[in-house]
Amino acid sequence: MLQGAILLTGGVLLAIRAIDRIRHPHPVEGTVVAIATMVASIIATIFITAYMKRNAARTESAAIAADATHYTSDIISNGATIVALIVVRMTGNPLFDSILGISVAFWIGWNSLYLIWTAGSDLMDPALPEPEIAAIIAAIERADHSITGYRELRTRRSAGTRFIEFELCIDRNVSFETAHDVTELVKARIRDAFPRAVVTVHAEPVKTG
Repeated sequence: MLQGAILLTGGVLLAIRAIDRIRHPHPVEGTVVAIATMVASIIATIFITAYMKRNAARTESAAIAADATHYTSDIISNGATIVALIVVRMTGNPLFDSILGISVAFWIGWNSLYLIWTAGSDLMDPALPEPEIAAIIAAIERADHSITGYRELRTRRSAGTRFIEFELCIDRNVSFETAHDVTELVKARIRDAFPRAVVTVHAEPVKTG
């Protein structure tokens, strides 16, 4: 959330600066050395960002995703600066620099708000989305014929880890050993779908027929 707030502040300041340059135009200059430095920076940052995005997707970490967005904003800012320098040099109109600056500011602002929203949701320990709950129910119901249903299914996610709790209704006619094996089977099926999940199951004997 802090990274999102910092990025949002940077986007707002960039927009203010760009608007001020529209109201009070200044010549825009850029040397070949400066442009080459920015190009090199963009290339290096692209590799870093790709690596961080892969890890963010793998670990579902909001912090790593925020870092990736931060680096992406650097890429876009430097790219927009290079484009602005080229366009201004070709047209002689410094207004293009400010227009691109405002566009980048809006991009940064939108993505930083998304980061803040995502981080805030993680702090609230939200329930899992409906498709994931449906996958959990399917794993329960299809595990073994002795399962008659489930009760009190509770789910939440915190920092990329899913917590799943429920009562597993099992035919009371099966042995204790079989009930234990069925319970472990259900937990394994759920972990197959969600490898980093913490699954807590209480087996409940139920009379059938």
